[in-house]
Amino acid sequence: MSKLILSLNGTQVGEYPLDKDRITIGRRPEQDIHIDNLAISGEHAAIVSIYNYHFIEDLGSTNGTIVNDKEIKKQVLNHNDIIQLGKYELQYINLKAAQTNDLEKTVVIRPNTADGEDKPGEGIAFTGIDEKKTSTVPAWLEMHSGPTKGKRLNLTMASTTIGRQGSQLAVITRQSEGYYISSGGKTKPIVNGQPVDTMLLLQNGDALNLDTIEMIFKTKA
Repeated sequence: MSKLILSLNGTQVGEYPLDKDRITIGRRPEQDIHIDNLAISGEHAAIVSIYNYHFIEDLGSTNGTIVNDKEIKKQVLNHNDIIQLGKYELQYINLKAAQTNDLEKTVVIRPNTADGEDKPGEGIAFTGIDEKKTSTVPAWLEMHSGPTKGKRLNLTMASTTIGRQGSQLAVITRQSEGYYISSGGKTKPIVNGQPVDTMLLLQNGDALNLDTIEMIFKTKA
């Protein structure tokens, strides 16, 4: 079972199994993980479980939520990630994920401008695009706009994260019944013209829009 290990100044002070769909963290006594410290907001953050994966979401805290030294709003967690809340640290443990060789692939949408300025929808390109067309690939994304138009991203991993500099846009996870897309941050992915609030099972031919990049989800017939 996945868990969080709470420590202060390098000393472990608590261990919490992630045995519910939603685990709250904060200074209020009713929180699932109660941290009695003024740097922690009353309801600071939440851990949300979706199948074998966990997301952490900042709940509008005063001092923010840090994962691996970067402030986040919402982010999928990987085994051994360190969540920083004030002077406290929570280590995310997911041994099942750690034992999965093909757990995750990350695709980055990067600026393609001369000054490198990150402007939504302007001059962006994918890195990590896999153009290889093979009968063994069960599903893929076909790019329909931008500099990568006509190319494809093969969805061969258990989890594929798509993001911009410093943020995640979406996470596509492979389950036994198909591929699910979920929001990876404050910007919601658009599927067939509708924003995805939580998690959606993708269907062959679904139209996706991520930060003005248009793509089509395809599966083997």
